Amino acid sequence: MILSRLKNAIREQNWFAVVLELAIVIVGVLIALAANDWADAQQARRVETESLRELRAALANDLNDVRWNRAYHQRAADSALILQEHMQGGRPHADSLDPHFAMLAAISFSVRDETAYETLKQRGMATVTNDSLRIQIGRLYGVEYETVLGLQDLVRQHIVDNVIPSLAAHFTDHRDLENATPIDYAEVTASPTFRYGVAISAPLQSQLARALATLEASTVALIASLDTEIARLE
Repeated sequence: MILSRLKNAIREQNWFAVVLELAIVIVGVLIALAANDWADAQQARRVETESLRELRAALANDLNDVRWNRAYHQRAADSALILQEHMQGGRPHADSLDPHFAMLAAISFSVRDETAYETLKQRGMATVTNDSLRIQIGRLYGVEYETVLGLQDLVRQHIVDNVIPSLAAHFTDHRDLENATPIDYAEVTASPTFRYGVAISAPLQSQLARALATLEASTVALIASLDTEIARLE
């Protein structure tokens, strides 16, 4: 209809009508484009909010695992130090040492939920429009989690290579996290392999516990940032 009026106006050389019809067409196109842009922006906002909610839920679950592992490895580090000091002091065996012997085999595996983060990466990190939040997410998953996983591997390898063989050779009643009773306390504490295992366990477990503490604090901070951003988007 507009095209028909425009043709008539041109044929009649009614330039005012031509300009008016063209203006109506242009305004209509601009309104349609603006409506499409608004709809796209709303859809992008919904996707961003959904992504942040999924990430927040995953981190809340991961936080329990991080906290348990931090306490577990700190306990292992403390046990190694107690044993090291006891042996260096030349003190005799006491039953109270047996739980500390058992903790020398403390190994953990991260059970982090990466589904939400992988989904976000597939959608594109630009889905998160807040630059500082996007950097915070990338640092947690790309740096701090990777640091913890690397240290977990180091601790695991040390225990497999240097601790478990000594426990198998010199201990009875080895129950994970509970007790390990030395067959001959004097013999085991004189073993260079066992003493080395204890000496290395203390700093390794302590370093892992500190990395987990850092990860815990960063996870708590990121959850708070996500809550703030989700509230803003809604």
